[in-house]
Amino acid sequence: MSLQAAASLQRVARAGGDEMAARLLRLDAAPLHVVAPASTAGAPPDVPCRGAAVDYDVILLGGGLSLLYAPLLADAGLRVCVVEQHRVGAAQREWNASSHELQALQASGLLTPSQLSALILARYREGIFAWHGGGRQTVGGVLDCAVDAQKLLAQALLRAKRAGVQLDSQMRCEGLSFGDGGVAVHRVDAAGRRSTRSARLVLDGRGAQSPYARGDLVCPTVGGVLEDVDFDPQIGEILVTTQHLEDGRQ
Repeated sequence: MSLQAAASLQRVARAGGDEMAARLLRLDAAPLHVVAPASTAGAPPDVPCRGAAVDYDVILLGGGLSLLYAPLLADAGLRVCVVEQHRVGAAQREWNASSHELQALQASGLLTPSQLSALILARYREGIFAWHGGGRQTVGGVLDCAVDAQKLLAQALLRAKRAGVQLDSQMRCEGLSFGDGGVAVHRVDAAGRRSTRSARLVLDGRGAQSPYARGDLVCPTVGGVLEDVDFDPQIGEILVTTQHLEDGRQ
């Protein structure tokens, strides 16, 4: 690592903490095109056989946005486990969502109307798309709410604990095995200890970091502080490009 890169990483750590810096290093080291690992089926007793007991009904891989499912599944009477390689229920920034999409959190019973309202940091009158060398388009009702992601996940985490969800932080999934009785999740913790848990169903909520993802989209958030800038806080930038395509990407 160059001295300039090391200095930049130190600034990230000071601003967002060591966990944020570690995530940035992992993203930087990750290959752009990830090939899913081959199935390791056929290695009992890891692979559940038909009629055999499993540890859980559902295992959720990833404790970020997918954590919202955990208390709802548990409320339905299912045994649920969340496996997260970092910390379950942690978020480093706010999320943007559309107003009508957020209503699902209330309709599901996950949040009360007052809890949902308290999570919205800002509402945008309109959003803009602006293309480098092109025009500008405005839309309404699209990603028009800035949501406090940390508070949202904290609410989901509290509900999950109350519902008896098993929460396994600092536990990385290193592979899956498939049998006609369910799926085995092969895990390794921060100390390198390996374990296997089985479920009838595994939901992969790891996004672009999943080896099963069919794309190489990585969307880090890069920010800065501007002073003496005149802007309208009721307008949200949904997508603004500042350069032309390069190697088929922008």
